[in-house]
Amino acid sequence: MLDVAFAPLSAVPILRCADLVRTVAFYGLLGFVSDRLSGYAVFTAGDAELHVSATETVLDPGGCLIHVSDATATRAALAARGVRLLGDVEEDGRLGAGIRSLTVEDPDGNRVRFVSPWS
Repeated sequence: MLDVAFAPLSAVPILRCADLVRTVAFYGLLGFVSDRLSGYAVFTAGDAELHVSATETVLDPGGCLIHVSDATATRAALAARGVRLLGDVEEDGRLGAGIRSLTVEDPDGNRVRFVSPWS
């Protein structure tokens, strides 16, 4: 267990992309606002934050999990914006109360999974 003085407060994924302009447009469809730096972007939406670093090619795509209040409503909103979804909302009861989730893939193959409680 970590000492309280060194306990992490949050974690922020850093994904890679080959085309920062295209990536900013994609995450804008997901509802994120971006601050761009040279070869780098910081995306925020609500309390969620993720970073993207530009590289020539993305050899090993990454992923991140974003907590939302309702995965089903998130799916409807993303579909209405034209975001390509990787399947439908999935339900998983293995984690006690369970979760609902859906996954999208950005243009570089990074997977973004939206997760909400299953009530």
